[in-house]
Amino acid sequence: MIATSLLLLTLMLTVSSSQAEPLKLSPQTVVDRVLAQGLRTQELALEEQKKERELFESLGELDWRLGVSTNFTEDRAESLSGMSNLKDQSFGMGLSLGKSLVSGTHVEFGFDRQSQKSELSTFAQNLNLPEAQTQDQMVLKISQNLWKNAFGKATRARLDRAENLLKNASLERLEGLEASLVEAMKQFWSTYVAQENLRESIAAKERYENLVSVVRSKDRVGFTNPGELSRVQAEYEEQFQRVKITSFDYLSAVDNLLVLLRYEPAQEVAFATEAILPALPNLEKKSVETLRPYQIAERELRMAQADLQYSQSRQAPQLDLVGESRFTGVEDQPSDAFAEMAGLNRPTYFIGLQFSTPLEGRARQGEVSFKSAEQRRFEIALERKRDAMRTDLLASERHAQAQFQIAESAARMVTMREKAVRELERSYRQGRSSISDVILAYNAFFAAQTKRSRAIGDYHIALNELASLRDELIAGFSPRVSGRQGNNP
Repeated sequence: MIATSLLLLTLMLTVSSSQAEPLKLSPQTVVDRVLAQGLRTQELALEEQKKERELFESLGELDWRLGVSTNFTEDRAESLSGMSNLKDQSFGMGLSLGKSLVSGTHVEFGFDRQSQKSELSTFAQNLNLPEAQTQDQMVLKISQNLWKNAFGKATRARLDRAENLLKNASLERLEGLEASLVEAMKQFWSTYVAQENLRESIAAKERYENLVSVVRSKDRVGFTNPGELSRVQAEYEEQFQRVKITSFDYLSAVDNLLVLLRYEPAQEVAFATEAILPALPNLEKKSVETLRPYQIAERELRMAQADLQYSQSRQAPQLDLVGESRFTGVEDQPSDAFAEMAGLNRPTYFIGLQFSTPLEGRARQGEVSFKSAEQRRFEIALERKRDAMRTDLLASERHAQAQFQIAESAARMVTMREKAVRELERSYRQGRSSISDVILAYNAFFAAQTKRSRAIGDYHIALNELASLRDELIAGFSPRVSGRQGNNP
């Protein structure tokens, strides 16, 4: 009883597995899977993320800077003058907060406390000096770059370069996604063509099998020429080999496609296509300036210009306008010293200019010369990109038109070849044609079917390449575009 139940269960599982629905694949399925789960898609996202580093490094120069210091000193040393105290204990602490702005302005606020407790010498006691004192200081310092990085010119140039780099990374990610989709669609249509070739090879084998039966029947009654049956049988064997080859090619192509789309291999698939040979779309005129490759080259030129501005600004002498205000309080008790400082009654003001420059600066001059040449090189590259894209657009449109006409012609050729096969088969049965004519017609018909399948696949691939070149293959998909954030003044 148990053995019977196990046998029934095994049969049910076998039947259910054999009736499993094939995996339906369409061009839209390919697009969705590549964008959602493709390994290349993940790599491109990581490549874009890596480009964020330069922007954050540039913004990092504008971060708030906090500084804290503390110290303790005990001094029992003697001096030659004999006026030193028996023991001095000093405690110090400092706090500073600073920030740089995109205007080339640097602001720093500081607080410093120095406390001292002493065992006074006889001389100090005679002078009635206090045993403990505290000095508090509050400092506000502002400096403005006037020549080197004048009013933040170099800082803004570096930020602009980093932002353009990140925007380019987003555009390059889209370009990479479209390239991945084009390759995936090539694999999809190559697999479709391989499936059609397999079907046509099986049909060709069956057609030759029927022809062998016809020739064998005629041979039995002596209505064939010498070698006709053997020749047809040899053609049948060749078609049998072709079926095996195309079967292997199809299964390999299916597995490659499934792995590319992140499916498990060795599955049965069914291709879902709305139109095998769709008409050419009506194409609107595209300006190359609106396309991503041109925009990438344009931003590369902007980055080169920003690099040149940065180098030129950094080469200039350092000239800063510096202003400082300092408020001090000194009392026996720390609280009293702080109150006196906070009262702003004992200020010290300072304003001045600070200047420094290298005497020769040849390294900076070489850098400026190099950046100037780089800017000119990117200007030439932009012009070259514009010309290349214009010709590429025209060539891609012409290629799609030619592939469409080739596919239509291949379909008409199959119809005519099939008609010739039927007429020659009928003529051969009536004894009015030779077996050579039939074999030639068969082989020409099978070759025409292969050409038709390949032409259809090539036409769809040409459409995808044209859509990619026009930035229309993944229209509506837009990765994030980062810019200045967080520390933007």
